[in-house]
Amino acid sequence: MAENCIEKVYEKHTSSMDRHYEEVRDNIIDDMLMGKIVSKPEGISLIGMTEKVKSLISLFYKVARKLYTPCEFTVYRGTRPIKIDKDTLIQPIPFSTSLDPENAMNWIDEDDKCCIWRIHVPRNSLFLCIVNPNEGKEVVLPAGKIRINKSSLPDSIRVYECEFIPDKDSTFS
Repeated sequence: MAENCIEKVYEKHTSSMDRHYEEVRDNIIDDMLMGKIVSKPEGISLIGMTEKVKSLISLFYKVARKLYTPCEFTVYRGTRPIKIDKDTLIQPIPFSTSLDPENAMNWIDEDDKCCIWRIHVPRNSLFLCIVNPNEGKEVVLPAGKIRINKSSLPDSIRVYECEFIPDKDSTFS
């Protein structure tokens, strides 16, 4: 049922003719949000937070609220090797995921491939679906936390089963 729901929502979002949706989509495809987070021992730092990036993030929330459809689903995010000290990772700004685990792994260099996060997204989360010609079916999630529930090694890639916990401003209520 969840996969059917996200496919319908995906179609609704990607067929939107809203100019704000198109602006957010184009900027995300152009990697406007990439490389804005740096993890340091003392915590997370945001870099390159220009007025344009802040405006894009604000516009993301506006469009996501406008196109909101309640839907529970699963997305994937490929990662480079990371040290996980706690069971929760913080995502302070919107971030991209994929509906396809293969596409999630493809954006990582072959030498850095490590893991894939299988992320359960709750029904009340804001999100935007976009068609990215480089990445396939992409789902952009808002700021929040990723709680790692368990990991397994079914093949050569470690899979982390995760739960997305949206920030309070990242839900539709």
